[in-house]
Amino acid sequence: MQNKTVNIVIGILIAAAVICFVYIFGSSILSNKEKNKPKDEIEDVVDENEEDINERAERGQNVVLNSRIALPVKELIKYSEIYSNSIIDYLDKNGVGDEAKLLIGLDKIYRLADYNEYLRYSDEYNSTYIVPDEMNIVLKDSFADPAVKSKNVDEILNYDEATNAYVIVPRGFPTGEINYTYEIPYKITEFPDRLELLAYRLYAKKIIVMEEVQSNQKVELYLDKEQNTIVYTIENDSNFTDNNQQDYIRDKINAGAIDKAQLSEVKYTFEKVDNEYRISKFEKVEKTQDTDNK
Repeated sequence: MQNKTVNIVIGILIAAAVICFVYIFGSSILSNKEKNKPKDEIEDVVDENEEDINERAERGQNVVLNSRIALPVKELIKYSEIYSNSIIDYLDKNGVGDEAKLLIGLDKIYRLADYNEYLRYSDEYNSTYIVPDEMNIVLKDSFADPAVKSKNVDEILNYDEATNAYVIVPRGFPTGEINYTYEIPYKITEFPDRLELLAYRLYAKKIIVMEEVQSNQKVELYLDKEQNTIVYTIENDSNFTDNNQQDYIRDKINAGAIDKAQLSEVKYTFEKVDNEYRISKFEKVEKTQDTDNK
């Protein structure tokens, strides 16, 4: 009985030894095959992976238009009815130059509650003014390069060296009709070093009709600054509010109510500064430029 037990134990040990030998021998063969694989095959795999990464980086990644990244970027190119035409004129003429920077800064001070306190009134000027240090805060919040050399914008903003202040030229309140410009973002692409935003441009005329009980307003959208070609009319639509005008118009374009093929387009580039995206470049988009996936 004892011999039988010993034989069983010996058999188990032999079987285990055989299994270990097969495992080690098989692993050695596989390892040698990997070592003997031609070097160029291994490098090709690495190169293909690197090429895929580089191609994806060059193409960029689409950013959802209502995402955490997109919303503050869209806000940077939302302009008021008061200054939008002047901002667009200077962007078209000189890109992100001194006048465009100052006007966008002025517009934000008027439009956004965070900056309203920077507006001060002076009896001496009989107008409101902004001190340069506070204007610079707004410019730094808006532009990758906030520096400006010229400090005047004709008929809009005059710099007074004696008092070191930007004096805002008074403007009358429009009555009956207001002309302004929309930039309607439709695509944002993220690259390793920047964001690029494509936008449709539409020129608008707001017509206000005063009645005894209330005022009615109609907004006409045009292809051209001269307002020769009207493409859509918005009249007393409760869905068209101060906070969602860009999105409202983009929805109409996507639905086919406005023919996107007719619209002029522009491109803004943003660079990251202190972990926030800031405007760095503006350019008009030629119709021959690739703007797929609209």
